[in-house]
Amino acid sequence: MESVADSRHEQALRVWLFWKRLPEASSANDWTYEEFKKHEKDVLTKLAELCLPEIGEAFQEVGLDRFSKTNTSIASAAIYRAAETLTETKRPVHEHIKACVKEALEAHIRAFDEWFYQAKAEQLLQFLLGLSRPAVVAIGQHLNRQQRSGLRQLLFKELGNKPMLLRLDREPSEQRRWLYWYLWRSEMTQPAAKQLLGGVPRHLFVGDGDALPASKQTGKPLDPLGPIHAKAWEQLGVEINKHGTAKINHPYSRSRIARSLGVDRSTVDRYLRANIGREPIPDGKRGVTYQFTSEDVLRAMEEVMRKRGPRPSGC
Repeated sequence: MESVADSRHEQALRVWLFWKRLPEASSANDWTYEEFKKHEKDVLTKLAELCLPEIGEAFQEVGLDRFSKTNTSIASAAIYRAAETLTETKRPVHEHIKACVKEALEAHIRAFDEWFYQAKAEQLLQFLLGLSRPAVVAIGQHLNRQQRSGLRQLLFKELGNKPMLLRLDREPSEQRRWLYWYLWRSEMTQPAAKQLLGGVPRHLFVGDGDALPASKQTGKPLDPLGPIHAKAWEQLGVEINKHGTAKINHPYSRSRIARSLGVDRSTVDRYLRANIGREPIPDGKRGVTYQFTSEDVLRAMEEVMRKRGPRPSGC
């Protein structure tokens, strides 16, 4: 009894033979070039449908998505080439189509890899912005360190070229901001980064395109709200002494605040001189509350990034 597969393969062979006779039919029926190409496309589409299982196997074996528009175009060209070269091989039509599709896909992968690993940040950015987010995540795993760095620097400039605070637990909606967010978040989920930071941070302060402002004392990222928190730490020491049993010697000590923020004493002096945010308010329970605006946040971030200037006179 003839199997379904054998019947399908025989149909594929008959369709291919019909395709071979299309030039004769074109001459006999006086088809225009456009009419001939339409008939040819219809016949090859039927041939592809009959060999769909083999085409699917070719995609699966090379690890590509069969439903990608680019990959479908590559497969279509390969099927045409298979139809043209079938007489040069002893393979059955369905096996030859599979072999040609797989060969074309492998050539595409090699060409893409050669381009991808040599592409500059500008080229990669345009390519990635044209992909879906799941596709970016899949491709992004293969970006090397230099490419990631270049992309972050380029996106940082396009997004305003100013220090920014990223919420790593929230995906931005705008695609460029999302891509910048993804490049940093994927970096922060690496084991080395998680070990350094004690996990994946909720907030990430980026001082320029490819650098996190780091403390010279601890090596860890700086507190982006350091100038605001410095005022709070200063007042907090006083409140603990007022309402607690354990006392803090020298609650106004710059060294204590510096250790808390992971900076040196001169940086604390600079933070406090900037006077950013409202004065902390004691809560009567060994703590303080403090308020600040979005403008204060920007000022604080800029102050953290500012290089130390000359010492003021009288200091």
